[in-house]
Amino acid sequence: MIYFPEKKKVIITPPHTASGNLHRSLCKEAYGGQWVLGPNPGGLIDHHWTKVHRTWSDCEIALVVRNPLARFAAIWEHMYYFKKIPWAVFLEKHRRNEMDCFCTYTISDWVRGQRVDTLIRFENLQESIDSFMGQSVKIEGFVHPGRNLKDLYRYEELRYVIKWAREDCDKYGYKMPTLL
Repeated sequence: MIYFPEKKKVIITPPHTASGNLHRSLCKEAYGGQWVLGPNPGGLIDHHWTKVHRTWSDCEIALVVRNPLARFAAIWEHMYYFKKIPWAVFLEKHRRNEMDCFCTYTISDWVRGQRVDTLIRFENLQESIDSFMGQSVKIEGFVHPGRNLKDLYRYEELRYVIKWAREDCDKYGYKMPTLL
């Protein structure tokens, strides 16, 4: 989470929504952001804290959202990069709920019960951030790879991920893929 006391704004950054890039970019004197840490739903202290403090109730609260199918793939890529977990093993552990909230929670799960006023879309992050901040912002190190998800998901995998992603698709306006 990033808190902007002077602007009376908050940005909630669930995992794999460019959260690290946004924190590194906006938590500088030029933008006035404060890097907020807190316990995630799994109990670990990190920057994915999503519960806005009661004294910030007059702030505009933005949530960074991302196409859930692309986000699911990005979570796996993260797990593969850091823990060398192959795609099939990741899917099986995910299905059996043997992974922590970092991997299993949808964006809706991360912010359940939290007021959200504005959506910042990962897919047009630069425009969304500039609009929310009311100024041009330089997002450091952000690269949107634009992966072709058809190369990753087979029919059964896609069925599973669609079920996992349904609430986020409905809530944040992402098109649900159709199964043939």
